[in-house]
Amino acid sequence: MVLVSLSFFPVNQFRVIRSRSFEIESTYRPYPFIFPIAHLGPLSSIEYMKRLFDHRASVIIPMGVAAKRVISDLFWLILVSCIVLRASGNFEGDALNAFKSNLADPNNALQSWDPTLVNPCTWSNITCDSDNSVTRIDLGNANLSGQLVPQLGQLTQLQYLELYRNNISGGIPDELGNLTNLVSMDLYLNSLTGPIPTTLGKLSKLRFMRLNNNSLTGTIPMSLTTISTLQVLDLSYNKLTGDIPGNGSFSLFTSSSFMGNNFDARQAAAPPTSSAAPVSATAGVSLLLIALHAIALALCLHNRPDQPL
Repeated sequence: MVLVSLSFFPVNQFRVIRSRSFEIESTYRPYPFIFPIAHLGPLSSIEYMKRLFDHRASVIIPMGVAAKRVISDLFWLILVSCIVLRASGNFEGDALNAFKSNLADPNNALQSWDPTLVNPCTWSNITCDSDNSVTRIDLGNANLSGQLVPQLGQLTQLQYLELYRNNISGGIPDELGNLTNLVSMDLYLNSLTGPIPTTLGKLSKLRFMRLNNNSLTGTIPMSLTTISTLQVLDLSYNKLTGDIPGNGSFSLFTSSSFMGNNFDARQAAAPPTSSAAPVSATAGVSLLLIALHAIALALCLHNRPDQPL
């Protein structure tokens, strides 16, 4: 919905530039506005349109202009404004709607996702910040099936992606690496396949990554070890292969984060390393002999008869 306010005030200049275009200059503003109405050509024209709405003067009707021409220009202005505002202000809604189009939703968890609204901040299971940017998607255990879409990577202010315990299949899009504000990625207990994208290593604020209980394949990207903020990692019960990285943030995680995969058998079975030096077999036998000798000596002294004074 677009609200159009009509303002009447003295106009210094009103000049028709070309068909369906006009220029307005007034003492109300220190700069002129030029609106090409026939097309959405230069970016500067879109910026002028946005400034016009920001100043709460959507249409300026100078006195003395023929009503028919004013109505015609008003119609075109409203039409183009709707297109401009939708293109610039609802791209996150378009991204989420593309995701919805790839999902089956038998429980109607996405029923309120109306793409005609200015932004998706009133949609269920969606949270926005004070700038109306999407920060959370909470659709865990919603009985959804379908696939993730690359458009989710456009939600650059997203912090929580909670899609666990569904039946989402297909691969993890590389574009999710664009979610550089992401704190939590919970995609566990789905039916995801394919490799873990190396682009996820760009998620420099990520603290929780749970991709367990899927059917992910390939090796663990070394780029994930560079995420210094990572506190919880669970890649268990997939079909991952190769070696388990032990450097960077991965040095903090135990074998439980990687069990149930097809990693190198010797590495997967190895217990966590200890800072204490291991005791060799030879040293163990030597210690045992010393202990037995000490015990025998103590028994001998105990059974020795007392000496006369």
